[in-house]
Amino acid sequence: MQLTVFSYPRELDPELEPAVFQVNGPGDPKRRRFTRCQDPEWLDSIVKDVVDRAGARLQRLDLFGHGSPGTLTLGDKGQEIVTPDESTWSHLINLGEFLADTADVRLLGCETAIGEEGMKVLQGLSAALSRKPGQKRKVWGTTATIDWCDFGPEGFSDAVASKYLTSSEEMHTTTIGVKRICQGIPMPALTHPRFLQNLPKGYVPHTCSAVPAAIVDDRWSTDGLTVTVRGARRVIAVSSAPDRHHVFRWLGHEPAPSLEQLKQQLGSL
Repeated sequence: MQLTVFSYPRELDPELEPAVFQVNGPGDPKRRRFTRCQDPEWLDSIVKDVVDRAGARLQRLDLFGHGSPGTLTLGDKGQEIVTPDESTWSHLINLGEFLADTADVRLLGCETAIGEEGMKVLQGLSAALSRKPGQKRKVWGTTATIDWCDFGPEGFSDAVASKYLTSSEEMHTTTIGVKRICQGIPMPALTHPRFLQNLPKGYVPHTCSAVPAAIVDDRWSTDGLTVTVRGARRVIAVSSAPDRHHVFRWLGHEPAPSLEQLKQQLGSL
């Protein structure tokens, strides 16, 4: 049995909500199911209900929400289901009784496997979920940005997973971001010389039309643009209109610039 849990904030989230409609088609309820979670405190009862109805423990649990290195949120803004702080892991550790002994748990948010934070969470959670004899559960995270376009009637795309997911078992060192060739609708290049001139080196254009599912760090307006910094400053979305945006991803080997540095360079153009 496979279960996908979608983040379900009280206010419509256009970066997550379309994924629900992507999977809203014919399926096999004996093999895969989809549900939603508005508050991490409810996750235990939500998963229990699905497992009880199916009469089988989960072989795969997918959690789709906003992400950043080592962090995933579900539901309303700021409600973290997991962070590098081990005290937040109880939400997922408590699900152990509903997981098969060789289950996969996949943290489907932007770049959840990146850096020391991602490595700590994936390996630490995997060990915490595999304490009993015979248990060998794997926790997976993403090495790139993801969005609602990556879902279809079967759930999260196998093709995307094979390229941009890594597991606790595969991690022997920290992982850096992977440049993704997006299959979505391409956006024309941003024509704003001052913004491009001030954008720190290490950020590269992200070609997909969908905004990645990364946690919002801050947002401000300048010179006719709305600048949104996401995912521990690893994603910058620039909008000149509600339906027109350009996304840049950090692919440098060192940590992304601080929020203060970004505001200094991009805060007034």
